Amino acid sequence: MGAWRGGYRPHNHLSVQNITNGVLCIFALLPSCVLVCWLDGCESTHRTASVDPVWDAWCTLGVHHPIAAVNVLFFLNISVGFWIVGLLQRSFWLIDPYWTLLPPLIGVFYHRHPNAVATYDSARPRVALMLVWVWSARLTHSYFRREEWKFGQREDW
Repeated sequence: MGAWRGGYRPHNHLSVQNITNGVLCIFALLPSCVLVCWLDGCESTHRTASVDPVWDAWCTLGVHHPIAAVNVLFFLNISVGFWIVGLLQRSFWLIDPYWTLLPPLIGVFYHRHPNAVATYDSARPRVALMLVWVWSARLTHSYFRREEWKFGQREDW
């Protein structure tokens, strides 16, 4: 299989490609992380009239329809964003490490949700989220060990 189709593309740990892929891997979910952090301010600012209709729409969706918000957020960021990156790089490797990170990120979204504040007194949601992070760390370690500790060396499909 040719390298332009996402085949095996060996590169060194300190190569430009590996460093670029590592930076891309770190910053790929930045839009989702920012919007989840902004959701914290929705309860206090949503009570007053905002001049930004996009902010109001995100607050309404995020606070009142959290399942829809997660689906919209990750569809735009991962499905569309990663697809564009994959077209530009001619490899869709970026989704592979994020299969190990998406469950805890979604867990953090629900844990930080304004309606979940009442359950913060209970240890149960914190323990559950911690266990999901432990599972994710193990799976991420396994993924990068298989990839020889390199970013985007091969595509798993």
